[in-house]
This record gives sequence, C-alpha cells and structure tokens, in this order.
Amino acid sequence: MVRLSSAQATRRAVLHVQAAGDPPVPADLASWFTERGFQFYVAGVRLPFGLSAKHVERDLTSVFADLDAASACLRGPDGMVSVVVTARGRAAFAAALWSASRGATDERQANALILSAPVWPVRASLQLDIACPVLVVVDKNGDVGASSQRTSPPRQGRLRQGRPSRSSAHASQLGRHVTWLAMAHADADRELFLSELGRWLGAYMYGLGRDRLL
Repeated sequence: MVRLSSAQATRRAVLHVQAAGDPPVPADLASWFTERGFQFYVAGVRLPFGLSAKHVERDLTSVFADLDAASACLRGPDGMVSVVVTARGRAAFAAALWSASRGATDERQANALILSAPVWPVRASLQLDIACPVLVVVDKNGDVGASSQRTSPPRQGRLRQGRPSRSSAHASQLGRHVTWLAMAHADADRELFLSELGRWLGAYMYGLGRDRLL
C-alpha cells in the first residue's frame, strides 16, 4: 500500500483500490484529494481474471482480506476517521462487493464509495445493499460493463439518483444511496469531473446537506 500525504493535518483518507489490468489512478485525482485535506492511499489487490458470477464471493476471499487489512491500517495505526474508497474497472466491482459485505455498523465499512466504469462478471445479477453513499461514474450512454445496474442515462455532466431498470435482465441493485454521473469523456474532461465529484462529496459527506440525495 502506497500513501501520498496531504500537507494539512487530517483524519480523512481516500483508499484507491487497484487491480492488475485496470487503468492506473489518475495523478490529478490524487493531488485533488491531498490538496483538500485527504491522505491518499493506493492498495493493490490480487483480483483473479475470469471471475465466475456463481462463485464470486469465494473467488474474492483474498481480496476481501486485503481490503479489511487496508481499512484496519487506516482506521487503526494511521488514525483516520473518515475513509472514502475509490476504484475503477474490475477493482470497482470487487470494492462494491466488499462494501456490501460489511454492514453499516462495521468499523471497516467505507464512509463513501466511488466506482468508475465498474465491470461486472458476465451474466452477474447482483442484489447488493451497500450502506454508504455510492457514486457511479459511467459514460453518457450508461454503459458500465458486461452486466450492470442500468438507469435512464442522465444528461452529460449531471448527477442523478440511480434506480435499476426493470427491463434489464441482468440489472444489479447496488444500494439505497446511489448517484450516477454520466460523462462522454470523464478521462478527458477532468475539470468537469472533479467539479461534480466535489459537489457530490459536499452533499453527502461534508456539507450542510449531508446524507441527502442529490
């Protein structure tokens, strides 16, 4: 696990989950968080290729153990009180299952979860109940992987509370506090993405409207 420290004294942290084959964490994301008083950690997980939807929890046992250890380190020796977990691609799927398996009162649970272009196993139909607020970043057509939670796509660059489509045979329910950010080019239009990310964190975590749906 690698840490990038904020210049400010802080007890807030971001834990970015990284799996082999997924895009590397954008450098501007790490600096954006550290400039705003977050410690930024990157944790590599041993995520197997060719996950089976039928045996996914068994296949992710070691990944869950890695995330438990990372969370315990942040909240224990490092003294973090608030932990935001971010992930992309296949790691986003693993982070979602890990968070769903840790209840709201579990001290290892994330305070917020940010999933960028999550990739689900083929034919997965997941009914998750993630206790913390979740932000899902997708392209403007709502394509988030081989099998996914789907909604009517929100307009470019606008946040919208997520509701799974009844018409999708492989829809996955993530939780009760899911917000969608649809962008045509999230990797290219970083200013808009980071602006919307800040607005979401302010509404759910650190603003007067904490825990209110946008």
